[in-house]
Amino acid sequence: MTKRNGKYISVKSFNRSMTSLIQSWQRTKAKGFEEYKKTMGLLSNTSNNTVFADNKGNIAYWHGNYVPKRDESLNWGKPVDGTSIYSDWKGLHTLDEIVHVYNPPTGFIQNCNSTPFTVSGSSSPQRQNYYPYMAPDGENFRGINAAMLLESQHDLTIDGMIAVGYNKQLAAFEILMPALINAFDKNVQPGDSLFTLLAEPIAVLKKWGYGMDTNSVAATLAIEWAERLPDALSNVYINEGEKDQVQVTKEFAVSATVTELLQPLIKAVENLKRKFGDWQVTWGTINRYQRTSGDITQQYSDAEKSYPIGFASAAWGITCICK
Repeated sequence: MTKRNGKYISVKSFNRSMTSLIQSWQRTKAKGFEEYKKTMGLLSNTSNNTVFADNKGNIAYWHGNYVPKRDESLNWGKPVDGTSIYSDWKGLHTLDEIVHVYNPPTGFIQNCNSTPFTVSGSSSPQRQNYYPYMAPDGENFRGINAAMLLESQHDLTIDGMIAVGYNKQLAAFEILMPALINAFDKNVQPGDSLFTLLAEPIAVLKKWGYGMDTNSVAATLAIEWAERLPDALSNVYINEGEKDQVQVTKEFAVSATVTELLQPLIKAVENLKRKFGDWQVTWGTINRYQRTSGDITQQYSDAEKSYPIGFASAAWGITCICK
């Protein structure tokens, strides 16, 4: 319970259920799709989405499980009036009423904590068939990258799946980077002070394929630049009715001013020079892993051994934690 604008807010949940415990146990014992689906029919899993696969080739996805029926005229992404009968739950949606897909023709299911309406590419559930409160989740760049990678694959082996899973592309920059380069090319001329400062970094970014690597200078420049863009571009969690990360990013790439695009790159270059003496810094120099002891709270030190790590924030679209 909390208080906002002088009013108390309470949260209704379902977290003291023996049925939930039974369902959690029976899921681990199911011997195929029908048994698993029957267990999901207990409708007591309140905590997560579910991806299923069995050794007979069946795959399935459920977006949630315990989904109360609600008045669709209310915005359930925000607090609702608890004194009104219209905000009361009206039972539960059945298993086949919640957002789901069984054995999609595209042959794959992916879930990146994003909208279920791209979970199986062109075979995904259709948004118009479900109430908004069932899946307010927005799209993110991990989901876009995962769907793109899987939709292009056929007859994957285990090794092939691992190779796809370790993809290092940052899909967000496929939208953002052309906007930055275009702003520079069209508005900065040789002889300008900005040209002297940014011409070489821009040249590096023009050659970049949007992939992550510990030896990549372009990845450093791109991420240092992007982290200085508006916060909304990296916000992957939204409420019902809000624009998602992908929509916001596409709109920014189209409408951003030259200053909004170039000024963050100036700051990124200057920051790298101040910290490292040069803007040409590889990503592995910055992004490192260190564990100095077994303590829960680590004490980090540049004097101790550390390891370069070739992954970045999932906000930019990387689908894995890379080697």
